[in-house]
Parts: sequence; structure tokens; C-alpha cells
Amino acid sequence: MIMRPSTIFDNNSRRGFFHWVQTSLLAAAGPLGAWGALAYLYPPGLRRRLRSPARVPGAESLPPGGSASVRIAGEPALLLKTESGYRAFSLVCTHLGCVVR
Repeated sequence: MIMRPSTIFDNNSRRGFFHWVQTSLLAAAGPLGAWGALAYLYPPGLRRRLRSPARVPGAESLPPGGSASVRIAGEPALLLKTESGYRAFSLVCTHLGCVVR
């Protein structure tokens, strides 16, 4: 008698079919769950970075170490004047997108 290897559909049984369905759903859920977790952990503020220099009217009048709330590319930001130049920080919260005061 020749023994055939066990297949997913053992004798075309219901149990074999449901085992195959369960395995397929779990195999698809892994990558989808990982993608969802990475999308949740990746802050939305990093997606919309300003890639080019921006002109801010009145920035020259800031004293060294001074700061001002400004709008850069339509987004609220905090502009700081340091000894090495200017630094701008977004005032939009990366969690829910509200404006930090």
C-alpha cells in the first residue's frame, strides 16, 4: 500500500478546509497588522516637512536668543534666532494635529 503525504485538505474534509482558511487569514493578518503598527508609530509631522528655505518677514528684527510665533507654509511655527542662525519648530502636535500653545 502506498502512503501519500498529508495535505491541507485531508480527504477533502471540512476540518482540513477550515484549517486552510484559518492559516490563510492569519498569514494575511500578520503583514497587515505590522503595517498598521508602523503607520501608527510614524508621526504624521514627519510626512510633511518643508524641503526648501522659507522667508519669514520680520525675522531680522529678532534679537539673538529671541523667538516669535509665525506661519511658515501655512503652518504655525515657533521661530528661534540662535548664534548659528534660525531654527523653526512646528507648533502642530504630532499626536492629534492640534496647535500647541
